[in-house]
Amino acid sequence: MKGFRFVIGFLLVATVLSVLAMLMLYALMGQEPAVPDRATLVLRPSGDIPEVLPDVVFGEEELTVRGYVELVRKAKSDPRIAGILLRPGGMSSPFWAKLQEIRAALEDF
Repeated sequence: MKGFRFVIGFLLVATVLSVLAMLMLYALMGQEPAVPDRATLVLRPSGDIPEVLPDVVFGEEELTVRGYVELVRKAKSDPRIAGILLRPGGMSSPFWAKLQEIRAALEDF
């Protein structure tokens, strides 16, 4: 009986600690980044802008065409963003449809 109480007590303490850790993690990660008023979003597309992300677990995180369009769409609805600065790098294979999609989003901004 004493061992049963120990196991139940251990499980309760572990559950409470897990819930507290999850709440702390949510509080830390759920915060929006600090963006000053009248900020400028800087986009630096370069290389081959993929349509979808490759199935790579590790590596550099790169934006897709949809990612750039989503960033511009979010910047349009964010009152803290006053403008967008586009600083393109070398495009290895600039497919015009990809560039036109990003251009249309920038024009909409």
